[in-house]
Amino acid sequence: MILAIPLLIIYMKIGLSDTIYGVALAHTIMVLPLIILVSASILASVSVDYEEAAMIFGLSRIHAFFKITLPLALPGLVASAILAFIISWNEVFIAAILNLTNRTLPAHIFRTAMDSPDYFKFTAGFIMSIPAVIFIFFVRKHLVTMWGISLK
Repeated sequence: MILAIPLLIIYMKIGLSDTIYGVALAHTIMVLPLIILVSASILASVSVDYEEAAMIFGLSRIHAFFKITLPLALPGLVASAILAFIISWNEVFIAAILNLTNRTLPAHIFRTAMDSPDYFKFTAGFIMSIPAVIFIFFVRKHLVTMWGISLK
């Protein structure tokens, strides 16, 4: 909430208020610092020895990264993507302030549900959980791999 009002003033000055690009930029600004920290620590935890061994056997540095480092770091990067999705999906306040006509789905549901009876609010909460469940369904293989459990 602290960032929303100054961000709206800046967006109004540069002409990004009430645009899809403005909301995308705001969500990126909110998520990017944390995801850089998490992803950097995940990639730093993969041992350099694996890449060096791959380069000894003839792979270039780029091929060693894509064939050795990236598959080892993939479960952590998927967890980082889930974190980015959750942060962006739950960021309703900035999306509600920056867009008045083209709201994001969570901002639209939030604004509509506030003036509705309780059973509509519960239904709106359920509807908002569906995209997160679908996203988790597609990345569950990588999550299970991260936790060390195999799928059969």
